[in-house]
This record gives sequence, structure tokens and C-alpha cells, in this order.
Amino acid sequence: MPITVHRISTPIDDAERAQLVFAGQLLIFDYADAIAGLCTFADQQIRAAFMDDDPETAQQRIECKPYIAAAELLQQRFRRDAQSKRLFRHCLHAVGVDTEQCYRDRIGLRILPYGASHSGGAMSTTHVHRDTWGSNLYQQVNWWLPVYPLSPRRTIAFYPRYWHTPIANTSDTWKFETYMERRDAAACAAEIGYPPAPELRAEIDRRDELRVMPQPGELLCFSGAHLHVGVTNDSDRARFSIESRTVSLHDISAKREAPNIDGHGYQPMTRWFRHIESGEPLCNAVPQ
Repeated sequence: MPITVHRISTPIDDAERAQLVFAGQLLIFDYADAIAGLCTFADQQIRAAFMDDDPETAQQRIECKPYIAAAELLQQRFRRDAQSKRLFRHCLHAVGVDTEQCYRDRIGLRILPYGASHSGGAMSTTHVHRDTWGSNLYQQVNWWLPVYPLSPRRTIAFYPRYWHTPIANTSDTWKFETYMERRDAAACAAEIGYPPAPELRAEIDRRDELRVMPQPGELLCFSGAHLHVGVTNDSDRARFSIESRTVSLHDISAKREAPNIDGHGYQPMTRWFRHIESGEPLCNAVPQ
């Protein structure tokens, strides 16, 4: 089956979703009021943090250091907020996820300013990567939704040819513990000197790049094994998006997972994931 984008307007269960996602298909759920509710909540938090009614262009009116400080504080608050967690859980339930069997990573609010004037730290473009190079969990499912409308110059891109084609990367040498040690010892992000995730060791063929543009109120779902990237924002508006990753015990027990074609990590990072209802770590439920 060619890799393509499927728009889905009804809930689908974990087994049906896994069949599609672990075959490399990209899903956009486009109907649930819960998804719009999470976007509305994020919009309220963003406007309050920047004290601006047009957050996408706020960098025109706020200098770099205050902008980054406000953005980082906003990201911390959003990640810890009980309401953002509750609304994200509602989103997953609405599209058919069995939340009793679901474990999630942290919920992130990604902020990507346009141009280079206000970028830095957590406000930088991600490199081309597979999430599974770092997590080593091939049952991992990624969830991504924009807070404001997207354009091809500020969205997320995939490289379908690499679903079955390996590419050289640093997953054989990268270690999460090393990154955390360097991060904790550094005075700022620029001083860490170690990547937050494994990186490419080769140039990629971009001829089949697929830029996917869900709109506010729509939820993109894809395998963590997909080679993907946040598009460099050379538009005139910042990009705000919400993201998280999940693992289902249904998929683990049924041995449903994406193929591993070039990941050489040393340990599944089950400790990154916690039960979406109870907060219990996935490592307590899965033998190491």
C-alpha cells in the first residue's frame, strides 16, 4: 500500500489504527470536538503568555530574549497543566484510543518562530529524524496538532521512501543518559554540546517529501518510526503546535509494531511513558 494521508471522521479502535499506522500510513482525525477544545485552551494560554492578541506575529513586537523567556515559561506550564493533560486524554478517547491501556510521553507545546531573529533552545527547528532512534519503542504512535492554521512553509514533513529504506544515523552511539548529564551541567542550551536525540549521518533524498497540513481542530497520527522533520519556518508567522507520543499495551501484547530498519539503540525507553489515567510508568507494566 502506498504511503498516503487518510482523513478519518469516525473513531477507530487500537487494532484498526495500528494496522494502518504501523504500515506507514498517516492519519488525520478531523471530527472530534475534543480536539478543537484542546486548541482553544492552548490559544488562551499562548495569548496570555505573550500578552498579545496575534501570537503568530508577536515576535515583531517583543524582543528576542523576553520572547524566548515567555515562550519557555509557557511551555513548562503547558506541559505540567492538569487541564492540558485532561484535554489531550479526551482527544485520544474521542478518536478511539483505549485510554485504560494507553501510556503517554509528555505533552509538548512546540513554538517555532519564523526566520532566525527569535530562534534558540526549544524554539529551534528539529532535525530530520525517527523518534524510534531514541525511544527504541516500535509500538510508539505520535500525535501532532496545530493551534493555528498552517501553510507549506510552516508545517511537518515526511519522507515516505525511507519507511523501507535505511539511512545512516547515530542511534548506535547516542545515549539519553549522556544528554541528560550534559544538559544538567550546562548553563544554557547552547553549552550542552550533545544532541537531544540521535541524528543523521547521511544526506537524504528529498524528492518525495510530503508536507502534511492538518488544520486547527484536526489531529495527525503517525508511527514514531517515520522519518520526519519540522519544516524550517521561512514564512511570516510563527508556528504553534501540540505534540505527544503514546504506547498501547494492546499493541505490545499483540506484537503489533512498525518495522525497525536502521535503529541501533541499546534500550527501550519505557520509562518515558506513563499511564494516561494513573500516571504509572510503562516500565512497571512491561518486563525489561
